[in-house]
Amino acid sequence: MSNIIKVPSEHLKDLIQELVPYCKIVTLRAHTIPGMRKTNNPYFDKVYKDSTVNGEIHWNYSSAVNRQRIREELFPDFVAQPRKWGERLQDSPFVHYKGKYYIELKGERRLTEVYRDILTGDEIPKEILDPFLMKPFDPSEYQGVNKGIHLRDYTLTNIREIRIGGNLYKVDIPNEASRMQDH
Repeated sequence: MSNIIKVPSEHLKDLIQELVPYCKIVTLRAHTIPGMRKTNNPYFDKVYKDSTVNGEIHWNYSSAVNRQRIREELFPDFVAQPRKWGERLQDSPFVHYKGKYYIELKGERRLTEVYRDILTGDEIPKEILDPFLMKPFDPSEYQGVNKGIHLRDYTLTNIREIRIGGNLYKVDIPNEASRMQDH
């Protein structure tokens, strides 16, 4: 049984840095704004995605792709291109960009995914949103593999919970309703 620990949002980065000094599997729950078409979309800027994902943080992208290449009996010669945005902070799982911190996650499994109205929190069925949602990027062709390695960046301010080891850290976010409208 895990402990549930409340963490003020301003302490989340320091907590993760302290608890994850090397590659570790975590589960996080985040509220993010989904990529959507803007034209003729009645849901644009009115929806957020509440998702729970499992994956690794403090990992090495090129090494992960090359391990996948070996599993698929391919030569491990993948070299990642430099990031297109942000600076990966050395010896940490974080990326810094325009005054914000992001956690870089090697996505393994999406455990839950629910779309919600920003103002009310009511669920909106994905089927209704499908015509407006952007198609997810498939990295397999770029990586030269059949099963792509998915890199996801989550703004720390979007993380609501993170399970590290045997503990569940619930992020205490003041004025959450107004914050979601700012993202």
